Amino acid sequence: MSVEEIEKKIITPLVHTTKLFYVFLAVLLIGVALWLYAWYIQLTNGLVVTGMRDVGTMAGATWGLYISNFIFFIAISHAGIAISASVRIARLKRYTPITRMAELLTVFGLIMAMLMVISDLGRPDRIFNMILYYPERVGQSPLAWDFTAVLTYFTLSTTYLYITLRPDIALLLKKSRVSGFREKLYRLLLPFYKEGEEEKIERVAFWMAISIVPVMVFVHSTVSWIFGLMVSRPGWYSTIFAPYFVVGAIANGVSSVILVSIISRELFKWEDIIGEDIIRGMANMLGIVTIIYLYFWLSEILTTRFGGLAAEFSVVENLFLHLGPYTLGFWLLLTLGLLIPFLYLFAQAVDRRLFKIKYVFIAAFLIDASLWVKRVIIVVPSLLVGSASLLPYLPGVYIPTWVEWTIVSATFVLMALLYLVFVKLFPLVPIHETLEVGEVG
Repeated sequence: MSVEEIEKKIITPLVHTTKLFYVFLAVLLIGVALWLYAWYIQLTNGLVVTGMRDVGTMAGATWGLYISNFIFFIAISHAGIAISASVRIARLKRYTPITRMAELLTVFGLIMAMLMVISDLGRPDRIFNMILYYPERVGQSPLAWDFTAVLTYFTLSTTYLYITLRPDIALLLKKSRVSGFREKLYRLLLPFYKEGEEEKIERVAFWMAISIVPVMVFVHSTVSWIFGLMVSRPGWYSTIFAPYFVVGAIANGVSSVILVSIISRELFKWEDIIGEDIIRGMANMLGIVTIIYLYFWLSEILTTRFGGLAAEFSVVENLFLHLGPYTLGFWLLLTLGLLIPFLYLFAQAVDRRLFKIKYVFIAAFLIDASLWVKRVIIVVPSLLVGSASLLPYLPGVYIPTWVEWTIVSATFVLMALLYLVFVKLFPLVPIHETLEVGEVG
């Protein structure tokens, strides 16, 4: 493809709107309306409308789908920017077309994660009370560490996205490809722009990429410490949690980038821009990360099953032997969600003839979905195991309500809506960097 054809294909979603766009937008807005209604019910009635209650028995989960979904979106956000940063640091130029999609996963994923924390509060208006009234204890809380790390990561990620977006905005203005509201927005977003600043932007983005990667590792490590430092809860007190969570985050992020890349490739007819080699390379990476994650999981299970305390033993037994409420989910995510997709990803890496984009999409979707279920299994069962030596209450039950399911489902709707809005305002593929690569596809 010529440079002009590549540029035209990338810009097409900005300047041409189909009927499908409006249908999809309408569906997403209905989802947002349902979310607002469910959240209104929760704000006016309190967390009693959720399944996170004891109903007078002191037995139940104090964390549920909200915190599970929080961990899931934090995981997605981590690997998103890590992929983009790795492409820049390692000079993997052929993966340039998917870098902005990965960056958006990070920014939007962090927004959804923060929304989940707010949703988990019965009185979100009191979120700053811990700083206003208990400032001396903020530094002692792993939750405060996580808040600080997430906020730092969000600031770095949005700055990184903006910096790498500037050359594209300048290019579109220079070639008069936009007008009206979009032109005004672009000029507003280009303060102090000077012709030829691309080289400076490249240097700044490179060093930001180097700084973002360790922050990414630190953020998900602090998420794991929220659990790992609670010695009173069986199934959480583990020294392996930090690397275990980081590897799981990378698996989540890579699979999510694959899904977004393939969907964008099909919707916008970008076969020549997001080539099969890009998808296959990402699939190979996902296979490697998945088997590493399975190894960590096996290590965790063996340790708690054969060498843990009685309560730790009870959590594991209830998961895969006693046919409890989470047993089916445990075995489905292990086999259908992780093992079978890994076997396909490994097979297509060995034999190129087995590579099919649709099969890679299915494998990535199964891994992504199973890792969401895995977050629920990490959070909830440990809270339902009662032991007089740990916490003084009997085994409990947690059944999410329609309010919880609606609010959690809405995060995926909101994320899709943010992508939809971005696609109509800015190029989803970095024009300047993709054209610099030269040959695409």
